[in-house]
Amino acid sequence: MLDRPVKPSRLLTRLDAEIASARNAVEADCKRAERACYLARTGRIAEAQEVVDQLHQQYGQRPQIEVSVWVHLAEGLTEYFRDMSPAARGKILRCHALSAAAGLKPMQALSAAWLANMDYSRQDITSTKRYIVEALNFSTIDHHAALGRASLVMAQALHFAGQMVPARVWYAHARSHATSDGDELTVSALMHNMAWLRSLDLRKGVLGGQRASDDARHALMNAESIAQFDSLIGSFSLGSLVPILTAQILSTSGRHEEALAHYDAHLDTSLAQGMHRLRADLLADRAWCRLKLGLLDESGRDAVEARDSLDPNGQCDDRALAHGRLAMVFAELGDVAQAELHSGEARAAWLEYEALQDRLWTSFRDLTHPYMAPSN
Repeated sequence: MLDRPVKPSRLLTRLDAEIASARNAVEADCKRAERACYLARTGRIAEAQEVVDQLHQQYGQRPQIEVSVWVHLAEGLTEYFRDMSPAARGKILRCHALSAAAGLKPMQALSAAWLANMDYSRQDITSTKRYIVEALNFSTIDHHAALGRASLVMAQALHFAGQMVPARVWYAHARSHATSDGDELTVSALMHNMAWLRSLDLRKGVLGGQRASDDARHALMNAESIAQFDSLIGSFSLGSLVPILTAQILSTSGRHEEALAHYDAHLDTSLAQGMHRLRADLLADRAWCRLKLGLLDESGRDAVEARDSLDPNGQCDDRALAHGRLAMVFAELGDVAQAELHSGEARAAWLEYEALQDRLWTSFRDLTHPYMAPSN
């Protein structure tokens, strides 16, 4: 990757100016908490936490509701971007409840958008839809942070459902709001999410017996573009995501030695950064790479660890990919019983995946953006 100077953030520059020109201390401190949200999203966790701690100390004896809701949001995003902690949702839920009680609709909309983001990651479709609707309905036309995040979650849901035509419309809405807000981090999140979902489709096809196509080459180019963009804007949040994505694509392309190098360098870090739900999938894929390189003992150990890491209640796409890869590994290791077992589990998980796609499309197909005409 080229070593480039970091591009100044328009959003951060605006926040700094608004802090300097604030009419009073409460307004300035709300903007400081909003700035901490941005820092957390870039991966500058210690800086964000320092601001949160200072504001807690400053307002501990004389709370101000406007500052409190922003501090709860900043706390939640700091937890989330540190290691995707489940505690993050509770902080943002507190922000949402206080905002609603105080009639602070902009903060209610913004916290609802982030709750939708987190609940989509948990595949809670009912809650995701409820918070998306709230974020869209409670936002004014210029509330780009809430509208952009809600649009991005909508795009992800439709993309996952295999509905690319409406997904592109919502991706365009998300990009438009992010650009208007000077929020390069939302553009980065958009790029990441599109790349991961495209990788899912690619891996699903290859595990189903298809040969890797030019899609793999394009996916690798996308991953490199994301890495360069994040470097340009100074974002290193959850920095192992792109190397792990790259490893998966390389493995799918038959470039096992390169994939293994990425896994060995970044797998432990990715798990520490909150990617626990992917543990079985990543270990199974590393087992496959080691197997294809003749590292049979190491492959067997990874396969057993992946098998033991499988969560029967985990997300269906994660389980389908892990079981599918394990079926291939055990087949080549000569364990026919295990291969057949995992092959059957993979088929069942893919059926769950297709049912989830149908549920997502049924739930979200009628939602529309409140301010924008559909994009072409």
